[in-house]
Amino acid sequence: MNAKIAWMMMAGTLLVSCGEDPVEEATSCTEGTRILALGQKFGSGADEGSSSLDLIGCGKVQAHDPSLGMPARSDVAIDLAGGNVYVLDRAKGVVSGFVGSDLSKNFLDQNVGGAANPYGVARLGDHLWVARYGSSHLLGIPFGDAKADSIDLSSFADTSTVVPRMMAAKVWKGKLVVPVQRLDKNWTATDSSLVLVIDVATSKVEKRIALPFRNPEDVDLRGDLLALACLGGYGAAPDGGLAVVDLAKGVVSAAISGDLLGGDPARVAFTSNDRVWAALYVKYPTYKALPIDLSTKKVGSFFPQSDAVGDLAFDGASLWIANHDDKSPKVYRLDPATGDMTGEYATRLAPGQLLVLP
Repeated sequence: MNAKIAWMMMAGTLLVSCGEDPVEEATSCTEGTRILALGQKFGSGADEGSSSLDLIGCGKVQAHDPSLGMPARSDVAIDLAGGNVYVLDRAKGVVSGFVGSDLSKNFLDQNVGGAANPYGVARLGDHLWVARYGSSHLLGIPFGDAKADSIDLSSFADTSTVVPRMMAAKVWKGKLVVPVQRLDKNWTATDSSLVLVIDVATSKVEKRIALPFRNPEDVDLRGDLLALACLGGYGAAPDGGLAVVDLAKGVVSAAISGDLLGGDPARVAFTSNDRVWAALYVKYPTYKALPIDLSTKKVGSFFPQSDAVGDLAFDGASLWIANHDDKSPKVYRLDPATGDMTGEYATRLAPGQLLVLP
């Protein structure tokens, strides 16, 4: 995170025409479930450490770094949009796009502002929309003959700053959904965090939904439901919680406090309309995963194999858990109903983020 307020849109390079999405060629594994795991070795700062990408599929783990190389730092993220994989160099503000999951085919390499800190992307219409944590503007990178665009969200920031702290972008029924943390100039959550539903054709925010907990760190979208893992004030005592927003109704349909859960949630993944798994911040440096029944608010047992859960992902049948531990860099597959482990995969670096590839 970077507190410096900046909005910069520098000229990027579209390496191929994006009017039509190219067809992905066969990779080393094209059958069954494929999981992309982002490995991160933390250093002493944003420009330190290292990162890697591994492909889990066909019963094996393979190095899957892009041909142009991974950023030589840990402050990196990955995202999916329009069926393509994007690598987000948060420290340098560069968004790189690849054809499908073929990381040898780079079609986008754009600087979205050195201090902009891109957190997520979403493909809607003829633009790639970039949620930038360090900027007041949602950025629209054009495809084909479209023109560059941006949407000013500064009026939805904390009252002491013009930066709303966008931390994700999702497409829902032709609209963009953008959660914002709204931290003040001292990086303190004083106002309610928000979920914004935006019509990009008019640049208007159609729905503004206040959250009962602050600092959403992760989101998952399933139909009309958006689950948000909120860490609260980043302190040791639980003051965050899990919130579920019904986007169609524009209301919070479920809220479970960190006190009830046994820790503030940092990651979340739907496994059904009524059930999520969440990674809870129990105490430093422990993050543990457990299931939560949304209708009864019943909390299940912790998954015992991982004390350093970095991310969660659901492929429609299995839940995947990233164990962000340098001494045991692994991704686990389990039955989301029983919590039983059904697979274990070692990665090169400790996995901090997972994507289920289409």
